[in-house]
Amino acid sequence: ELSIWKKQIEEFVTSKLKLQLHPKRHKLLAVSSGIDFLGYIVRPGYVLVRKRVINNLKAKIRELKGFPEKLSNSIASYLGHFKWANSFRLTSSINISKEVS
Repeated sequence: ELSIWKKQIEEFVTSKLKLQLHPKRHKLLAVSSGIDFLGYIVRPGYVLVRKRVINNLKAKIRELKGFPEKLSNSIASYLGHFKWANSFRLTSSINISKEVS
């Protein structure tokens, strides 16, 4: 059924909107593999933070090591992003006092 809907959507986008779907950007996958959306991986029943976002945080921590105020602001921003995901273990693994000093 999803394959049929996919073909109908492709036809609509092509004929009515005069657009084309990217050939590699639309795949039919199992729901259990999750959906990559806005820095999160959305799965049935829970949401995870993307690994790329976590790696960006680690790079930012290394970059701002000598600037405690900027580092604190940056970590606060990431924690705000993390709060929308199931990220208790992730946020507790970030030792903010150790990173800032």
